[in-house]
Amino acid sequence: MFRTIVALRALMICTLCFVFPQSVLGEKEGAKSGLIVEIDGDVIIRRESGPHQAYPSFVLRAGDTIVVDKASRCSGFTPGGMAFALRESEKMIMTTSSKGGLGRWFGGQLLDFTGETSIRTLLTRSSRGWNVDVRALLQLFPAHQGSVRPGEPEFFWRLYPGIDRYRVTVIGSDGTQFERVTNGCRIMIEDLQPGTEYDWRVEPALDCWTAQSRWSHFRVMTREEESALDSVLVDLPELEAAVLLFISGLCGEAVDRLDFMIESGRGGPSVFMWRAKALAAAELYAEANVDLMRFYRNQ
Repeated sequence: MFRTIVALRALMICTLCFVFPQSVLGEKEGAKSGLIVEIDGDVIIRRESGPHQAYPSFVLRAGDTIVVDKASRCSGFTPGGMAFALRESEKMIMTTSSKGGLGRWFGGQLLDFTGETSIRTLLTRSSRGWNVDVRALLQLFPAHQGSVRPGEPEFFWRLYPGIDRYRVTVIGSDGTQFERVTNGCRIMIEDLQPGTEYDWRVEPALDCWTAQSRWSHFRVMTREEESALDSVLVDLPELEAAVLLFISGLCGEAVDRLDFMIESGRGGPSVFMWRAKALAAAELYAEANVDLMRFYRNQ
């Protein structure tokens, strides 16, 4: 139990900020990094500084050697952006070769994911119920410093008890401003320009409401960015695809895929760990805690 509590606290901190130690990223800024996505069993990462126990979301660098024990397996992305899958007793040295991999685009996404400025959005196209009755009004999606797909992104927030109507305000870096009033906890807003940054907030549509809601900042992906992402997702295994969506900021889509994998009985314990990270990023800590405990029970 103590191990689970400590791990949960560490998970929440790392998930909300997506910050990894500089020693993990490498000494040079912009160094290429890889990522452990799934582990089942005992996997060791051999590095000059010594051996490290591998775990989902472990950041790899060139020169690392992955050693998979008997009856174990491991998958992820190399520093060159190539997907890999290792089974019992196999080894692999990490290189930056990008032949047949995701290349520079993936490298940029991963560096953002492991960097200090990457608090990511949860773009929600999920069937999951986000209508949570709480004692405070909280904007959920897009999250602060997040991003959304171009088109007509949906905005979500938690309901305040006793209030049905809400006012959503969106201000663009280009000077545009939108204001919408709606019932419930979600609204779709069109006319957002690809590549443009925006700030948004939600508050009860009441003249007597005096509390100030915080502003959240987000960016709309360009069509080219969306196309590059979708073209890569086609050939990836299910879990790797979900993780790529997650580190690209489209966490709601990642949760959709992880939900489906869990409901259909596919994937190992690592699926619960990744879903816990996505839920924690939305400040849905209770659900994240449940997934984290499932992860450790199935280790």
